[in-house]
Amino acid sequence: MDKDIISIVKNMDKKLELLMNEVSFIKKEVAKINSSNGNVENNLKEVVNETKNLIEFRNEVISKIDKINDDLYTVEVITAHNYSDIMKLTHKNIK
Repeated sequence: MDKDIISIVKNMDKKLELLMNEVSFIKKEVAKINSSNGNVENNLKEVVNETKNLIEFRNEVISKIDKINDDLYTVEVITAHNYSDIMKLTHKNIK
């Protein structure tokens, strides 16, 4: 009976050692995952910051394009007015 108990205890020790090895392995894997998550979080922060920069740049470009459109409209109006003045002067000189 003592031999049976000793055998059972040895068997339990082996199983416990296997479990401890598995726990150690799992802890290492969790540490890797946590490290990887940290990298992903840092990369995500960089993407968010770059997206903010791009949105700001986009808004600046849109604003500048709107100003250019306004300036072109002004040039068209002034050109039309000048053309009208040229036509008036030309007609006065013809008569």
